[in-house]
Amino acid sequence: MEQIEALDNELERIGWGRYSYYNFLACGGAWVIGMLWSVGISIILYSADWDLTEYQKGVIGTLSNLGLFVGSYLFGYLGDLVGRVLTFKVVGGVTFLGGVLSVLCADYSMMRVVALVLGVGIGGEIALGGPSYLELCPPSKRWTTVLMSACWVVGGVLAGLLGLLIETAGLTWKYLPGVSLVMQVVVWALRLFLLESPKFLYIKGRIKKCKCTLKKLALANGNSQPEVSLDYGFLLPKQKSSLKKLFSREYLKKTLLFSVLLFLSDLSFSATVLFMPSFLNQLGVVSKGLYSTMVLQMSTGIPGIALASYTVETCLGRKGTVAAGYFLCGLSCGLFMLSNSYLEVLVFSCGIYLFSFTGYSAAYTLVSESYPTEIRSLGVGWTHAWCKFGGLVSPLTVGVLLQNEGGLYISILIVGFCFSVVGVLALLTTETRNRSIA
Repeated sequence: MEQIEALDNELERIGWGRYSYYNFLACGGAWVIGMLWSVGISIILYSADWDLTEYQKGVIGTLSNLGLFVGSYLFGYLGDLVGRVLTFKVVGGVTFLGGVLSVLCADYSMMRVVALVLGVGIGGEIALGGPSYLELCPPSKRWTTVLMSACWVVGGVLAGLLGLLIETAGLTWKYLPGVSLVMQVVVWALRLFLLESPKFLYIKGRIKKCKCTLKKLALANGNSQPEVSLDYGFLLPKQKSSLKKLFSREYLKKTLLFSVLLFLSDLSFSATVLFMPSFLNQLGVVSKGLYSTMVLQMSTGIPGIALASYTVETCLGRKGTVAAGYFLCGLSCGLFMLSNSYLEVLVFSCGIYLFSFTGYSAAYTLVSESYPTEIRSLGVGWTHAWCKFGGLVSPLTVGVLLQNEGGLYISILIVGFCFSVVGVLALLTTETRNRSIA
């Protein structure tokens, strides 16, 4: 622990600079692409002339989340085993493959394969984006991990704008995966110049490489004194990423708690994102512009994340921000269900997005800071795999409900209830504000 704290002190001495902005762009760009593809899938299902039932749309959503489930755990494990950066580059290749397949997609059968492959890639983006950024961040700037969650919103807004362009210009839906694929290549290229986590290198016993990385970081940040002043003292033994340690007595409670918390949060949010076009259509919003409404909804995530980046450093802390965000999200769902006009639908649905992003961005930071370096990527990957297991279950459930009379209101009620339960679970977690992360 003393050596890890010394590393934190060294990162603080090096400070924030040019590389920090680059790291934010590269890791945040991965989340932009992840959300762009996630929302893009729902837009493709709505735009493509395949005459799909709500159940078939649910199958696509389930396959996408199955991929997310696999990718989150697999790449989280590999990130702790072979390194954050190398695994991050491989993840970009998997997502690129899914993008190529989406451009070539011609029917519902092929779309199922596309959803699965893209899901695996997006799962890796989630598991590695946060740790890759956090472990090169000075402790005083760890709150920017919350701010980086705005990249999810940017990806969703871009997808909505592309959907709006397709709708207004009468373009084929193929433009959406085509543009997304170009952006994917650009973001993937940014990873070529990322530095490996010095904490990862240290716990693996690669001390010389760790010092070299810190020097490179200092130079890249414009530090006039790049020499590493770190006194390592005795060396830690080489550490291995271990599922056994993740479920040891020390971490069992928090692992199970985070798994259930994120499972319920994504069970609700995946249903909201995937079926929002159907929700709005059944509420009569289509005549007022479906995609413009979706863009407005997703855009409200930006002030939600800005709010979270402030409140996580106040007396609310990480856990209080998560709890408040999801409680208010559940309330917004109830008001959305009771809406009688387009204005009410717009305001309360925007509330769902605003507060869900407030809660989720703080939750991601809380999870990342709750595990030590040797199992951080695995911990984030495992808990977010269960997060996506919730997303795997919800599309089929909601898809079936929407085909029945009164299914719309039952679906929204379930979503709101699950959001509220997440708020309760957040209060049971351990606060990480102002704590050194091992």
